[in-house]
Amino acid sequence: MHNFSGPVRSQWAKLAVDLEHNEIYALNQRANDIRIFNEHGMETFVFGDGYANAADITIGHDGDIWILTTGYRSAAVHLLTYRGEHVAELELKNIPAKFSEFIADRLVYKNHSLYLVDSDALLVIVVDERGYFKAGHDLNTPVKPQITRENRKRKIESTDWKKKQLETIELNGFSVDNDGNMYFTVPVLFSAFRLSPEGHVSRFGRPGSAPGKFGVVAGIAVDGKGNVYVADRLRSVVLVFDRYFMFQGEFGYRGDRPANLIVPDDLAIDNNGNVYVGQAANRGVSVFRVDHQVVDPAQGGDDASRVKKKTRKSRAERRARTSRTAKKSRSSRTRKKARPERAPEMSSPAEVRRKAGPAQGSDTTATIREKPERAIQKTVSEPLEFVVDDGADMPSSDSDEPDWTLIESDEPEDAEAAE
Repeated sequence: MHNFSGPVRSQWAKLAVDLEHNEIYALNQRANDIRIFNEHGMETFVFGDGYANAADITIGHDGDIWILTTGYRSAAVHLLTYRGEHVAELELKNIPAKFSEFIADRLVYKNHSLYLVDSDALLVIVVDERGYFKAGHDLNTPVKPQITRENRKRKIESTDWKKKQLETIELNGFSVDNDGNMYFTVPVLFSAFRLSPEGHVSRFGRPGSAPGKFGVVAGIAVDGKGNVYVADRLRSVVLVFDRYFMFQGEFGYRGDRPANLIVPDDLAIDNNGNVYVGQAANRGVSVFRVDHQVVDPAQGGDDASRVKKKTRKSRAERRARTSRTAKKSRSSRTRKKARPERAPEMSSPAEVRRKAGPAQGSDTTATIREKPERAIQKTVSEPLEFVVDDGADMPSSDSDEPDWTLIESDEPEDAEAAE
């Protein structure tokens, strides 16, 4: 993102997109300003006087700006015009007693509703544009059982400091898709969650440093096709998953080049599929265009059927390989038991000396050649092709073709099965 003076610097800017006018808003909390950019990444307007405590920003359906300001144990939502002029402060009405101590620190506008998030208490309140209460969600319900599961998996004792750290959880990223599904990340669990309006919870993500694994998860966003984007602060990448949470690829990586990222945080996606990433080190907001490979209709079957077929095939192959290995191991043990013992052979004095090694004081040096390990060749499927640019030239894409591809491969899904 830039203006006529060059790149616009910011530190972990909060991002929002006006999907109707295809404009991008960046709230720079350090500079206390709000900058508006067009779809080409060029700054068009800036304002911000009087919003020193602004914590988050979101855009309404008609271009109105909603600002969340925070203070000491308090928070307020303000409505602004598209020019940044203050209209009113939103008063929350009919809030249940359960949410009486609710202090919002995140704000999202979707489908004529405002989602306010208390990331420390794991609570979400949904209100309309007049502030009337519509729904409330306690995210402790889906998250707390995951903590107990992690404790059992890691065998953490009740007095262990790791358990206390695990129980001190908070949300990081939060977003809502067009269907009302809420997506959020929990860094201490190395996971991302999806909560449907009906209350169904889905969890995905595994810890690790390899592609597709989570380090310290941060921002999360969903595009119009259901693809999920997750920022990883530790690995400095943005991971891409399809709507079935199948890993599709990642981009970024730590560095100073234009295509690199440094500790990415908040994410936003416009109608053209451009991904906006706020980051640290005063690098500002980077813009990426992610081009997904197109599914060939001649392959037959829809996306879901291919995912399920691939999963079933991989599991069947793993079971077959395990069965063959077990049979081979049993037959090998049987042959060893049936093999008659050989009578010990007498060694000649020369053989005894060779086995014993050189005599004491001798200058002879024995060279031991180790048998080289057998090279294991693995077949790796090509990931999705990610085309990255700096936002200088990003044409819109109006194609109705499918926007992602599952690449079939005979390689097992996990490394243990491959070995």
